[in-house]
Amino acid sequence: GGKISGASIYHFQQIENIYNPFWIIILSAIGLVEFFNISKGWETQEEKTTSTAMLKENYVPGDLGFDPLGLRPENSYNYEA
Repeated sequence: GGKISGASIYHFQQIENIYNPFWIIILSAIGLVEFFNISKGWETQEEKTTSTAMLKENYVPGDLGFDPLGLRPENSYNYEA
């Protein structure tokens, strides 16, 4: 069997003991996705028209332009539903 056993509530602690950089990798991956999302969706200093940066007009929340499994609907009606 594997090295992880017992109640599932303790699995993250066991992973951390087996593979130390686990949380660093997970949090870095989340941070990278969030940074990409912010840079794609929010106005830059040059683009902003008010004192506060706003979301871009053509920004669609959650659309990172990455769909390796082809799950995104082709037509806009199904995409917005």
